[in-house]
Amino acid sequence: MGDAVKPETLRSAIASAVAELKSYEVPAECVRLGLTPGNEDEAFRSKFRYVLTRLRPLAVPELTTVARKMVDETTFQRWSRFSRR
Repeated sequence: MGDAVKPETLRSAIASAVAELKSYEVPAECVRLGLTPGNEDEAFRSKFRYVLTRLRPLAVPELTTVARKMVDETTFQRWSRFSRR
């Protein structure tokens, strides 16, 4: 139980990885990951907050699905440590 990832840690890691993209790419990436759509203006203000807002309603199983999709389908270098688990 002590090794479980906390939801907020997972949300932050996902948001940080997506925020590495260009602002105009973030809304489409969120939709690809199954998150709710938004507009580019919101993403231009803060990419991290844009993603985090869409992740907040998700529980750990849903967050895990999003994270696995990122690991399986992207080349974000930050995810390499999660893919080894």
